[in-house]
Amino acid sequence: MAEVSGPSSGPPLRTTFKQVSSFEPLYTGGAATAVSSDGKFLFAPVNDAVHVTSVQSGKTVARIPNDLEDITCLTLTPDQSTLIVASRSLALRIFSLKFSVDENEEQDLKWSLQRSIPKTHDAPVVVMKVDPTSTLVSTGSSDTCAKVWDIRGGYCTHVFRGHGGIVSSLQWNMPPSSTQKINGSSSMRQIELLTASIDGRVRIWDLRAASGSAGGSKDKGATAAKPVATLESHFSVVRGIAVTRDGKRIVTVGRDRMVTLWELQSKGSSKKDKNANPSWQSVEVITAGESLESAGFLDDEDTFWTAGAEGEIRFWSFSRRGVIRQQPGGRFASGTVQKRAAVTSNEDDEEEESDENETRAITEVHYLPSSDMIVSVHADQDVVFRSASTLQGVRQLAGFNDQIIDASLLSPINGKSDTHLAVATNSTYIRVYRLGAQEHTVDVLPADSGSEEGHTGLILCLDKTSDGKLLASGGKDRTVRIWAWVPQTVSANVLNVGDEDEEMGEVVRPGEVNGNNAAGNEEYGWSCVAIAQGHTESVGAIAFAKRPAANGQIPFIVSASQDRTAKVWDLSTLQRYIDQHFTSKSTTRTPLKLSSLTTQKIHEKDINALDVSPNNALLLSGSQDKTAKVFTIQYQAPSKSNHHTATASLKLVKTCSGHKRGVWSVAFSPSDAVFATGSSDRSMKLWSINDGFTCVKNYVGHTNSVLRVRFLPNSNGLQLLSCASDGLVKVWNVRTEECLDTLDGHEERVWGLDCTQSGEQIISGGADGMIRFWQDWTQQEQSEALEKRQEDVEREQEFGNLLQARDYTNAVALALAMQQPRRLFELFKSVDQQRSHGDDGTNATASMLSDAIQSRTKSTNGVSSLRDPALAEVLARAGVLPSAPVPTSKQAQPANASPASITGLEAVDQVIAKLSLWQLATLLTFVRDWNTSVRTSNIAQTTLHAILRFHSADTIIKAFEEQASGAAQEGALPASKNAYNNRKKAPADLGNVIDALLPYTRRHYDRAQRILTESAMLEYTLANMDAVLGVDEDDKEQNGLMNGNGDVDMQSVVSSSDEEEESDED
Repeated sequence: MAEVSGPSSGPPLRTTFKQVSSFEPLYTGGAATAVSSDGKFLFAPVNDAVHVTSVQSGKTVARIPNDLEDITCLTLTPDQSTLIVASRSLALRIFSLKFSVDENEEQDLKWSLQRSIPKTHDAPVVVMKVDPTSTLVSTGSSDTCAKVWDIRGGYCTHVFRGHGGIVSSLQWNMPPSSTQKINGSSSMRQIELLTASIDGRVRIWDLRAASGSAGGSKDKGATAAKPVATLESHFSVVRGIAVTRDGKRIVTVGRDRMVTLWELQSKGSSKKDKNANPSWQSVEVITAGESLESAGFLDDEDTFWTAGAEGEIRFWSFSRRGVIRQQPGGRFASGTVQKRAAVTSNEDDEEEESDENETRAITEVHYLPSSDMIVSVHADQDVVFRSASTLQGVRQLAGFNDQIIDASLLSPINGKSDTHLAVATNSTYIRVYRLGAQEHTVDVLPADSGSEEGHTGLILCLDKTSDGKLLASGGKDRTVRIWAWVPQTVSANVLNVGDEDEEMGEVVRPGEVNGNNAAGNEEYGWSCVAIAQGHTESVGAIAFAKRPAANGQIPFIVSASQDRTAKVWDLSTLQRYIDQHFTSKSTTRTPLKLSSLTTQKIHEKDINALDVSPNNALLLSGSQDKTAKVFTIQYQAPSKSNHHTATASLKLVKTCSGHKRGVWSVAFSPSDAVFATGSSDRSMKLWSINDGFTCVKNYVGHTNSVLRVRFLPNSNGLQLLSCASDGLVKVWNVRTEECLDTLDGHEERVWGLDCTQSGEQIISGGADGMIRFWQDWTQQEQSEALEKRQEDVEREQEFGNLLQARDYTNAVALALAMQQPRRLFELFKSVDQQRSHGDDGTNATASMLSDAIQSRTKSTNGVSSLRDPALAEVLARAGVLPSAPVPTSKQAQPANASPASITGLEAVDQVIAKLSLWQLATLLTFVRDWNTSVRTSNIAQTTLHAILRFHSADTIIKAFEEQASGAAQEGALPASKNAYNNRKKAPADLGNVIDALLPYTRRHYDRAQRILTESAMLEYTLANMDAVLGVDEDDKEQNGLMNGNGDVDMQSVVSSSDEEEESDED
């Protein structure tokens, strides 16, 4: 390897990166969600707004803002026309929705706020349900009250009290009118609301019976209304209620792990029985084996689903009283739940299992009959779309990534192009994004919830092989797992119960395990192919060997743990094992148990990072003990000489001390004999291997702990990447220690950092859950800068030509289009200096205040006191000049001067009068900046005077409104739009402009008033001196000349001047 100080060769440095895309939160949890009936849009709360996400692309197509409080619940009407949102402000906001197709044949959504109902309850709304007609919405609150609202009118129609606690679930029972007539009921449609609460009871309310008493005061309605039936079966919170369309069957599920089936009892034949209220009878109580959160019937009115703490959906038959379909590869199908229930016997195990359930539990289920899909929403904010016929996963969206601990790009298909992104997200699962796919989906490792391949503790670190085909993960479960892209066998595991003409199967009773898996279609996916067990503490760092062996296989992997030891694991037989046991025809897919070749204690504190040199000869480690250590790796592949058993050993070469705090990251240069370290002391260091492991460079720039260090690929080791707890990613020049670019896209610390193999794209992931993609923009920026310089030169030349030709009309328009306030100021200044207010021009502020000065100055004997030359000179030096006399035909005028003009030229006045809205807002922004300085305030006040003279207040308001919307940029030249957009980083609205203009304008006016007062005192003093001393003859003669009286002896003046010149020569 060459030294870093050697001659430069290779590609040019990448100096600019631009964010091109990102994976942002789609759903932050905590409230209900909604899915459009066609399954194309997901409505989910993200903090205090509702984000509408395209399920296919994964992009946010609309953001519907609510009030400033967090959203507690939302729902979508069945006709897809209205979205109803409740928040902690106790308000209910109703939005109208309109779905359309844009010009690109993609579905678009437009929304508008229709109504806001304040304080709907005394406590936040936790559940909502819209009736099948999209007319009424029921709300359940923490105030133990349920209400019914008219959606169109926005008023409350019914109030139901009497619950034993928080209302936990709602459901409507509104059988179609035709069904009721067949059943012999009255012609009036049955309208019932079922409510459940934490007391375990389900209450049935008849809205027709309560309508008469609840129409006026809600208190009276609440007192009079009583449930027509109360269903008591559960001893814990009821979270799901399912009712068939004909209203004859009810299923209730709760956190007591019970499923209760209810049937409506037929009325008797007597008149008394016919008038009696219908009665509901519990026909079966089934143990579900998990805490349940949701239930609902399918269209056949016999099959219903349940979902809960295990994170799986199961289908049950009401008539058969048992499970008929389970998720393929799930915990129930594999028997994991049943086995765990038999093994778990102590409280500690139960608490650990409860923590795992919290992350994988299903909180809500949506059934989409039109698309035959069933959607599950999980506690970890994942949204999974499944086929309702097979329960196979179709698509998965990651609503929120929580804290991203590590990220790694993968190339499983050809090893050259990065097609997948693996992310560790503070959980026991690895999320794998498919990059570049038209349809957005996220894979979760392991794919099957019932699989034992995954980690049982939080994942702390990731690493990949040099070709990106293998992925390694280490976690708190003290294991290292290796994942590979291998053929998958889709397990059918679908049990059906039906008539003879349907596919038959046995009913799976709770507690039974079905191990028959029918082979499905073959597809590729990620599977755990090897497991390394042996550490006694959490595994915090792993590193693959960089150079493949002669057969193309990766020889070993190194892991380090909080137990202060490092282990070398043999991978020489891994590929052969994969080829034999992970094919589409394999009956067993058990991961390979790796063997440890050596174990050595290498640090005194936790080990944070590992890296292997490009030639597999050295191992580099970083620890909380503030040191980085270099070890030699002696690895021998299996051969005859070592009895076909691989061996390895580690030997310490050097301990590198220099950091003041723990070392978080280490990295070898891919081409030079150097390595980099990043530390909590906010610095990075570059160490030379050939110079005795001395520190040769120090990089300082981050304001917090440096968490990751990477050499930029395809840069010959000349560029370095770093990310830190300050939320920044930095690009460095290795030789000059210069920071070339800073990428600011995260609000929290950045843990994950990786690059594509070409080095053209950087991926960063932070504790804020954001994943940012940064594209190399160096060439584009250089091209844009070159084009801009050429255009600026051309425009400067054009601008100079216009000034030379005194074509001020076009010059003003060009200066505005070029977004150059200084050029425009100089233009206005040159125009203003052509006024006929004096031989040397005049001050614009003085000319504007001239009338006020003249009116404040008293004349004596019809002669203005400002005609005193001494006073005029004093005022001129102070910046205030008297108004010029009206010019006569004998007075010479400057070329093209327009004394009656506001700016100095009528042509310029006309330009200001005819400004477009965008130009008007831009010019007012320039005036605001000019007005902040005394040196430029005169031109600012003159221009402001012209603007207010020619444009009304409504026009100015409209100009800033269009500028804020970005619709008024048509007047800008193409190259100047970048400058315009840069100025919009701090958008200037009319209020800000006025707030900035008023204090400075008042200051300028006070200054003029002060000068005027001082000039009056001077005049007063001179007048008193004349009164005391008398008027000199010379003063009389001078006053006469000033007043136009008397003659001047020119010969005497000439003689006097000659005498003075001779005296000066002597």
